[in-house]
Amino acid sequence: MKKSFLLSVAMILVIQLVYTQTNLLTEDFETDGEGSRYTSNNFDTGCNDFFERYTNGGGNCLSNEPTNVSGTYYWAGEDVDQASGGTGIVTINALNVTGYTLEMDVMLACGRCNDGRFEPDDELLFQYNIDGGGWVTFAAFYGNNDVSLNGNLTEDADLDGSHDVGGAEISSSDFTDWNFSIPATGNSLEIRFIMGQSTGTEEVMLDNIRINSTVLPVELTQFSLSETENGAVSIMWQTASEKNNDYFTIERSMDALSWEVIAQVDGTGDSFETTNYKIMDARPYFGVSYYRLKQTDFNGEFSYSNVETIQVTQTQDKNISIYPTPSVHELNIQADAGELNELVLTDLRGQNIYTFTKADHLSDTHIKINIEHIPSGLYLLKTKSSIKKVLINH
Repeated sequence: MKKSFLLSVAMILVIQLVYTQTNLLTEDFETDGEGSRYTSNNFDTGCNDFFERYTNGGGNCLSNEPTNVSGTYYWAGEDVDQASGGTGIVTINALNVTGYTLEMDVMLACGRCNDGRFEPDDELLFQYNIDGGGWVTFAAFYGNNDVSLNGNLTEDADLDGSHDVGGAEISSSDFTDWNFSIPATGNSLEIRFIMGQSTGTEEVMLDNIRINSTVLPVELTQFSLSETENGAVSIMWQTASEKNNDYFTIERSMDALSWEVIAQVDGTGDSFETTNYKIMDARPYFGVSYYRLKQTDFNGEFSYSNVETIQVTQTQDKNISIYPTPSVHELNIQADAGELNELVLTDLRGQNIYTFTKADHLSDTHIKINIEHIPSGLYLLKTKSSIKKVLINH
């Protein structure tokens, strides 16, 4: 049998923030959906070849009836080369999937398993079509009796058109759940499955197709930092879509552990257009610092972006005075109000030597430090938004 051509999919890498699982469709074949929920080229020539909605019992032609059926009915195919085109196809009606990422859960089973039945040109394919762009295979199985006496349908996880040696198999008449991502973004989605078995009692059963989604409140396509000429940090981010998005919070940190909020920016609520944001951190930390976005929905749920790092190289005049220098027994530091709220002494590599507490402060603008326990050497003194060199010489 001629194998279906497998198309590759180009994907845009995005940072996905908080999401919520949603079921878009369930097809368990419990009622006849031909023409209303799906279309097929179903047929039945008796116990030799069939491709149709099926149920256990009665005149069932399956070698082994499946167990763990979701309800009563399922879809079954045997030696479907009698179907038009040599394959059996069921196409689910189009779904609106705007603003979602997608995955499929499906239950699969075989009739005569582990019996050398399925050859490499026997196939079970799952394909999608987004906005009329053509059919793309996102999950595939091929027979493995060329390398294994099992002769089961084996997954083609890398979608190269042949089964993976040692790959996962459909190897039981007990329905088993499988999960596959659907790498498609757009508005209108069609899903179909294709059975292609030639001869030799090659029986495949399928049940309970579920198209699930993750709602993307924010699809973040850019988050970047840059230093300006005057030592500020420009923070830019871009969204491709927003859903139920209340606001962003911009946070920064000196160590990627303790974070402070520096700004809050309203989101667009619901948008499927590109939105650009930009703010300035006019008083950033000197040296290496970290920034992240916190996105909050109208219902209060939130999540964080990836952490971005920047090294600010231009110090700003903060009216900081350090004396005496070099220092022997104690160090006096005077600065603008609030500048001394965060005060750390580091070595020249940025490793913390000493963190000063409020007990060290004489006032909001003056601090006196006993440095007799600190070895002689050249250090960096980091305040809230600047850095100064300090020489200790006992």
